[in-house]
Formats: sequence, C-alpha cells, structure tokens
Amino acid sequence: DIFVDDFLGLCQGRRQRRRVRRTLLHAIDDVIRPLDAEDDPARKEPVSLKKLRQGDCSWATIKTMLGWIIDTVNLTIHLPPSRVERLAAILASIPREQKRTSVRKWHKVLGELRSMALALPGARHLFSHMQHALATKIGGRVALRKGVHHALDDFRWLLDNIASRPTRIAEL
Repeated sequence: DIFVDDFLGLCQGRRQRRRVRRTLLHAIDDVIRPLDAEDDPARKEPVSLKKLRQGDCSWATIKTMLGWIIDTVNLTIHLPPSRVERLAAILASIPREQKRTSVRKWHKVLGELRSMALALPGARHLFSHMQHALATKIGGRVALRKGVHHALDDFRWLLDNIASRPTRIAEL
C-alpha cells in the first residue's frame, strides 16, 4: 500500500542525503497539518516515529515501493516472492478449459494483474481481450474465449520469465 506520506527519494553522493531527507519531511508537514492541542486524541503524528525507528526514511540501494523491489545499483525491478506466488495462484485459478467466470472474480483478477503488470515488460498490451470479455459479459458471467486464454498464457510465460530474472528498468 502507498499513502500520502510515502516518498521515494533519490540522490547522488553523501552530501545530498540530509538535504533530500529534510526536504521530504518538510513536504509532509506542508501537506499534512502537524498535531496541535485541539486535535482529537485518536489523530496521530503525520510522520510515525515508530516507522522511522524501523528504518523508514533510511537510505538504501534496494527499496520496496508500491509492492516492487527496486535495486538502484543493478537498475532492476522485481516482484517480491509473495507477489510472484500470488500471480501464480491467480493464473492457476483459471484453467485453460474454463469457459466462463463471475464478473466479481474477473474484476479481482484484472485488478491484481494490472497492479503487477506495471513493471512486467510487454504486459501492458495483454489486456485488450480480457477487458473486452468484461465489456461483453452476459448477466453476471464473463465468457473466457480463446483470446482471453491466449493472454493468460502470455502472463504464464511472463511469470516463468520474471521468476528466472529481475526486470531491467531500461526494458520498461
């Protein structure tokens, strides 16, 4: 998940780190009002001290952002193992022989695939048949025709590919 107070700060050299960190923390104070005496007791500080102590706002060359692991030294991006497993589970839940599914399940499948497709090379263009199936649904059921299964097969191939190597940022 990402929230208003999540930032990804990048800088080169040790001298810039403190300035960039302070700029980001001041930006949060500019956007989200700091606590005052008249606030509800349930309202918490915009910048969590607990999270800061756990390492948020620390400098590293590998960070997890929006569910992706970004490596700035090797210039790669990849899904964490839990999301790779989730992608495999999604694809396994729709066998090639399945002819239809519920609209609710299809919305869920499309949403999760879209969230993972942002940094999978070539995945952005695999949604036309899957989206068309949703647009031409009959009642509460979505027909899973040949084109949909071909797109899902392409996602299966991408799953094997991303499991064997991280995606280079230049590929995106």
